[in-house]
Amino acid sequence: MNVALLGKLLWDFVENPTKPWVRLLSQKYLNGQSILCATKQRGSSQVWLSIVKAMGKLREGFQPCLADGQSSMWFDDWMGVGALGRLVQFVHISDLDRNVASFWEQGRWKFDSLSMVLPSEIATRVQQVQVPLVQSGRDTFAWIGEASGCYIVSSRVKFLEYASHSTPNAIWRRVWKLEVLVKISFFLWQGLHGALPTNHARYRRHLAPSSSCARCSYSLESIIHSLRDCPHSRQVWFDSALMSQISFAEMECVA
Repeated sequence: MNVALLGKLLWDFVENPTKPWVRLLSQKYLNGQSILCATKQRGSSQVWLSIVKAMGKLREGFQPCLADGQSSMWFDDWMGVGALGRLVQFVHISDLDRNVASFWEQGRWKFDSLSMVLPSEIATRVQQVQVPLVQSGRDTFAWIGEASGCYIVSSRVKFLEYASHSTPNAIWRRVWKLEVLVKISFFLWQGLHGALPTNHARYRRHLAPSSSCARCSYSLESIIHSLRDCPHSRQVWFDSALMSQISFAEMECVA
């Protein structure tokens, strides 16, 4: 089936979650996660395999669309990356029942009231989600191809055409298909989108006193520096079994 047409099925998971066939497939394959986390599983039906294939091509067209903020901060997949409770080491007992809206203050995200330390990479990702001006309705996802946020086939065709021309290799689209822990896919996704909370990024957002690397004192801690060029990072590479499969000289050429 055409991917753009299959997108109509994806939209039913977002807009019409009470439809019998949507409830059936959600209970069988999603295990409480959103359709954005759809993955191929052993024994999957042809319908589900088609849905997973379509999501792999259309996923970047969806974004969180918060409304009343009544989704559980930790146990609902309101961001489309899986429940946040799975991405942190623990959730403090006093924070277990908190919903998304409890972290809003004057139209901004505020984590000061947390009884635990939220990892900086997750805090940064959450802060990229817009706090709604009108806090009513159901937390859901929106399609970025339309101003209304609603799915229509024609906008998906345009999105696919744009994606095929602007990202011919589309390496980042493969991240969500990797058979690794969700938090690893999340980390890779952030890196490929330039969204890792390096000191350089945090300094630009007035969240850090300096853009320098805290480990080696280099003046600018970019993503490339923190993951590859910092002496401490290089030592990790050299000590790993991956060194027999990569070349720093080749990495310099593609940086």
